Amino acid sequence: MPHDPKPAPAIPAPGSRKRTRAARRQQLIEATIEVLAERGYARCTL
Repeated sequence: MPHDPKPAPAIPAPGSRKRTRAARRQQLIEATIEVLAERGYARCTL
């Protein structure tokens, strides 16, 4: 199963770069869960 990264938006939405620490933490947790579900722990790297 090849990894198909989603392309980054060319222009960020207004205000999207200003995240609270808690919102950024939650975003990282959700992204981690998604990658672990797709690839499994053994196939992940940092």
